[in-house]
Formats: sequence, C-alpha cells, structure tokens
Amino acid sequence: MDYKRLVAILAVALMVGVQGCAEETIVIGGGDESQDVHKPGTNVPENPEVPDQPEQPDQPEQPDQPEQPDQPEQPDQPEQPEVPDQPEVPDQPDQPEVPEVPDQPEVPDQPEVPDQPDVPDQPEVPDQPTTPPEVTAEADILDVVFNLDGSAKNLAPTGLEVKKINAKALFSFYPNAITTYYHPGFYRNLAHFNNPSGGDAAGYYRVDYGSNSSVVSALSNGHSLEAVFRLDKAHDGAYETKFFAAHQGGGTGFLLSTKDRGQSITFLPHVGGDYVWCGSGINPEVGKYYHVIGVWNKSEGKAHIYVNGELKNTVAASGDFKLGSETWFGIGCDAGGVGNMAWNGEVGIARVYDKALTAEEVGELYKKVQLPADNHFVISNVDALGTCDVNAGYQYIIYGNGFQPGDTARFESTTSDKSYDLAMTIDGDHATVIIPDDFVTDDYRVVVVRGDDTYPITQGTITMTEKAGIQTNVKCVAHRGYHPDKAHPENSIAALQYAQELGVYGAEFDVWITTDGGVYVHHDETHDGTSIPKSTSATVSKITLSNGETLPTLRAYLEQGKKVPSVKMVLELKTQPAITGYTAAENNERLVNACVQLVKEMGMEEQVEWIAFNYSNCLRVRKALPNAVVQYLYADKSPSSMVADGINAIDYSKSELKDEWIAEAHRNNMFVNVWTVNLVDELKTWINKGVDVITTNSSADLMKLLRVYVRPGE
Repeated sequence: MDYKRLVAILAVALMVGVQGCAEETIVIGGGDESQDVHKPGTNVPENPEVPDQPEQPDQPEQPDQPEQPDQPEQPDQPEQPEVPDQPEVPDQPDQPEVPEVPDQPEVPDQPEVPDQPDVPDQPEVPDQPTTPPEVTAEADILDVVFNLDGSAKNLAPTGLEVKKINAKALFSFYPNAITTYYHPGFYRNLAHFNNPSGGDAAGYYRVDYGSNSSVVSALSNGHSLEAVFRLDKAHDGAYETKFFAAHQGGGTGFLLSTKDRGQSITFLPHVGGDYVWCGSGINPEVGKYYHVIGVWNKSEGKAHIYVNGELKNTVAASGDFKLGSETWFGIGCDAGGVGNMAWNGEVGIARVYDKALTAEEVGELYKKVQLPADNHFVISNVDALGTCDVNAGYQYIIYGNGFQPGDTARFESTTSDKSYDLAMTIDGDHATVIIPDDFVTDDYRVVVVRGDDTYPITQGTITMTEKAGIQTNVKCVAHRGYHPDKAHPENSIAALQYAQELGVYGAEFDVWITTDGGVYVHHDETHDGTSIPKSTSATVSKITLSNGETLPTLRAYLEQGKKVPSVKMVLELKTQPAITGYTAAENNERLVNACVQLVKEMGMEEQVEWIAFNYSNCLRVRKALPNAVVQYLYADKSPSSMVADGINAIDYSKSELKDEWIAEAHRNNMFVNVWTVNLVDELKTWINKGVDVITTNSSADLMKLLRVYVRPGE
C-alpha cells in the first residue's frame, strides 16, 4: 500500500512542479512513522496547502494514467518486482483449495448410510418374544397378538386372558402343534397350527369370557369379529373346520362350511333362536392369506360378511343373541371339549369388537392389514420332532409333501439370535438334515427356507447329547392290536387289521382255553360276568364285542395274521386257573399244547412270538419250539439268569425295567421289550434308553415318532 501512495504523491509532486511551484513538502507514510521530505529553504508552514491537494487522491484513479509517467521512472520499476508480491494475493487462490470441499463429495460416499436400510431388516426386532412395535390395539373386547415363544396376549382393555393349550391326548401325535414366527411381509407374528384338520385340536389358544358380564353384554348388543387366516390343507367340504370360533349350542365365530352349506368362509352368529349362516361364497385357496370380518348389527337385524375389504353377503339376523354352552373363543379350533373342528394353517389376527362395524371401518381395517403376497409355499402332512435329543452328525428328519430342490432347514433359537441354516437331502416324502458339530442345546423354531420365504415346521427344545438315539432300530408292538375307538375294540379282528395297516412290527394278543379246549382271544379272564376258562366254547362263542364281532377264536385271529406275514403275532399265554378236572399247572399245559399245535398246523412258527408271566409256560414253549422267540414278562429275574433256560428275550414293565438290565440283556444277545408305554414323551425316553421293542396302546404315535426320530449319520 505504501508504494501506491508513494506513486500517487510523486504524481502530485510532478503536477505541482509543472505548475511552477518553487517549494513542496511530501509526506510519506502516516501516523508516528510519517517523515517530512522537503527542499532546503522551504517553509514548513506552507505544508497546509498540500492537504488541499490530497483532494486529488481521488485521482489515484488516474494513477492508472500516471503509470505511463511511471515508465519514465523505470529505475523505480525494479521496485516493481515487489509487485509480484501481489501475486501473493493469488496465494489466496490457495483458498480455492477450499474446492477441496468438493472433495467432500466423499460425503456422498455416506450413501453407506443408505446401507442402513438394513435396519428395515430389523424386523428381527420383533423376534423379541413380545408384540412387534407396529402392532397396536384395534378392538375393544379381544385383540390377540402372538409372541415368538408360542404364548399370546390380549391387547384390548377387557383383560381377557389368552391361554395356550397343548392337548396331550393319549392317541394324538401332533408334536408342538403350534409354531409362532415373524412374517416379514405381514409385519407381525403369526401362529401356525399343525392340527388334524376338522378333528380334535392338539394345540390351540383359549380365551374364556363367560364370567365377564361386560363382554357378554357387548356381544349381546351387536358385535363384529375380524380375522386373518391361511389354509394349509385343501378344504373339500366333507367337514367343518374353524380358525376362530366360540360355538357349541350358541355363540359366534367363523368356519369353513360343509358342501351342503356352500363350502365357504362363513360368519355364524346364533341369533333369534338359531344359527344364522352368512356365507361368503369363497372356498379359500391353500397358501393364500385372507382378511375376513363378520358383523352382526342388532339394530338392523342383519349379519354381514366381508372378505378382503369387500362385502360378500348380507342375511337377516333379527332377535336376541344366545351364548354357547362353552363360553370361550378358540383360536385354531372351536370351543368344544378339548377344542374340536381343528384348524390346519395359520392365524394372524383374532379380534372381537363391541359394535357393528360400518363398511367404511371395515375398509380402513383391511387397508391396515397389508396382507402378504399370495406366493407363500406350503409343506403339507408335516411330521417332525420339536423336542428331542441330537448329536453331531445325526440325521434330523422332516416328513412332508412339497419340498423342492434348494430348500434348506433353519433352526432359529427363540432365546438368542443364533441360528443354523442347514442343507436338506430330499427323498420323496421326507428331507434329512445333518446336525453340525457346533450345534448347541437350546429352544428352537424349525422352518423350511425357500428364497426369501419360510414355512414353519415345529418348535421345541433340542438337546445336544452323546446319549441321543443310542438305539434307533426300535420296533413297535401294538398292544391288543390298535384300538383307538369303539369300531376297533381291543383284541378284535378289526384291531388286528388296523395294526397291520399301520405297518407295526407286531400285534400282541391274549389267549384263554375253555373247559372243552376251545382257545379264545381276550385280555381279561371274564367278559360281562362270564369266565372264559370256566365256560364252554358254546357259551364263550356268543360273547359280542362293541363293534358287533363275536369273541374271536385263536384260529380266526391267526388266519387274519397270516394275511400279513411281515407283522409278528405276539401271543400272550394267560396264566390259567385251576378248573374242574385240572390243576392250574395242568390247565396251563393244556393251553400251551393247544396253541403250539395250532401254530404248527398253520405253518406260522416263524411269525408267532411268545410271551408269558408264568415262567413254566415260557419253558414249555421253549421245549416245544426250540427256535421260537420267547419273552418272560414278570420282572423277578435278571436277564443273565435265564440264558441257560433258553429264554432269549425279556418283556418287562416300564416301571420295573432297569437300565442295567437293558445292557445286561444285550450282552447276552437277548432283545428287550418294554410295556406298556403310551405318552409321546415316555416313548422318546425309552427310545433313548436303547430298548429293542416298545409295546404300546399308542401305535400310530410310535410309528410316526420312529420315522422322524434322529439317528446317527450313515
């Protein structure tokens, strides 16, 4: 800046000189650093006149012109190299390095943040065994949400409790009939029911409401039901099946009706003294989700049914509402007994409103539901173990129809974020998974994975143990045949046929001898007061069973048995009493001789096995048939103590069979039979203990269990 002022002042001086000024004062700089430069003899007082000329500093605009005068002062130009210092101003272009800010386009790299759309994947959050955050109460009587641990709760303010029921009926084998899982397309947890469609439920949810007067009053003054469901087994209309209902002599609910009622999704309230059938005309497709709302408007005297937001039917429904004899809502069944007319498929929503919803309200609810796509695949006829013991390298088997190449099995922990995605080897109606070395004991949900879709199989505790499946060649003996109902009474020909159809290893039956030498099949000594061993054949042959059969003779029983040679006939020699003319010992010998003679006559020595509580009877058979399988029933002898007598098997009660006797029998090449084991959990226990044969009243259960049971890898 000093150089510019110097140039300006010199220009002024030059101009003053041109005007003929004899004397001039030039001030360079300013402030305390100012210096006076003057010619000798000039008067300082005249300096004040100079300030007037600073008015011309505006003419520094003209210094651009004086730059020509600067040229005469070219000696000064060397000073101008200093001007290059002004390029230091260009140094400020270094600030253009601020353009490095454009480098901050790196910030665009932070589209990595968009990668956090993975956060949407955190629908996993719903994997917490609680209600997914986006689920809020819509209904005021009942609004059920399912938790990932299999439990469920009611979000509505009524406080009605939702109970999970695992029915452990003696003759039902639907292990872990309820599996809950998070459906990413539905944004909520769903409950999957693996029940016998239309039969008694093995698993369901129960909501009792009869003791809540406000709920009863609300239902009676008009109500609406809402549900989302999916069917996994085609409905042929031969029976009713219910996904959300509270019927039995009254009540309200949904069902799939029979052919004579339209074979469709139906809303069924009991109004005006009878059920009001409000059918939709829609028979649901397998694997497709449906949203359904049933409305009973008491003031209008009408019932409506909406499917996927559209009104499908309206019927007259005037009169008073009648409660059912069972005042509870079943989810996955109807409210009857242990839960009947069971559901095979899924339920996602189960709600009850205390008013008749309008068409507009129905439409809004449907919009909120966001039904999943219709391409959900289904594995039908599923059998698999939820709770079981496994070990590294063991085969875990899933039975079902609908597997495809590329499907995998996922074992998801319900207590942590741990999971295993395992390859499946598909072979017809089953798939095999190999348990990996790093598998750990935990509560698991097992699903089949296909692409981005999953299908729930089962749920339970899987234990990693070296004791898993010690002996996996367990065989099933049907105790007194297979007799689950009155049409197949125990020890009847029908019960034997049923056991043969199941494909069991053997069918056990009991025999007595009459006073005149007739041999009959029956468990107890007496039937309706008639003693078989103390009666004649003429009397015993008149005994009729519950299915109309007469008491079968041994010959008739063996004739039916011979039709299926693969099924062993396990003949129990009942201990005979003394009768007129025979001591007990003599009567027992009569029985053994008569049975052995008939077996030989029919050429069934290889097919018939023998069991008896009377050790002498065992020895009599051994003597008559040296190669026969003979099993002692009374657990008062150790296995090794009978080897010398030629007894080659033990058949002991589950309450008396010791673990060490199992090992001892095997060391002596004897096989081990245990009786009578009926409950699924007990069946698993005895499989793991390593017995060879299980005699059971639950033959269908055991046969299903054996085919899915884990076993060492081959």
